[in-house]
Amino acid sequence: MTFGEKLKKLRSENALTQEQLAEKIFVTRTAVSKWETGEGYPSIDSLKAISNLFNVSVDELISDADIENKKSLDVKAAKRSYFSGILLLLTGALVLFLSFFFRGDSFFLGYLRGLFIGISIVVILIGFFIFIYEFVRAVNKK
Repeated sequence: MTFGEKLKKLRSENALTQEQLAEKIFVTRTAVSKWETGEGYPSIDSLKAISNLFNVSVDELISDADIENKKSLDVKAAKRSYFSGILLLLTGALVLFLSFFFRGDSFFLGYLRGLFIGISIVVILIGFFIFIYEFVRAVNKK
């Protein structure tokens, strides 16, 4: 039985709605819904609150399959973030490249070129920091 199934069973046995459970452990109803469907997992603090509320141990709530599923969700999120960083780097480089086509003596073209260069630098920096952040997280997890 997964964590979500256990949580739903405990909640039903205690005649609580998702909203009522959420209020008792200080989270949103959406969080409870995600936990019950297996789309997410609670933090340690929330696990302890659930454990105390239903008078069961944390070990009884989670299983090895839940831990593996959580790791899988974390890896997917990291990959999405990693590729988002790469996409931002490439987009910024493309915008920077395109900015060199705005040449001329008019104020408008000069302004547009400066705007494109500024935007591309910001996008490249954001992409770079996302990429580095995910890289460092991946290295530290090993």
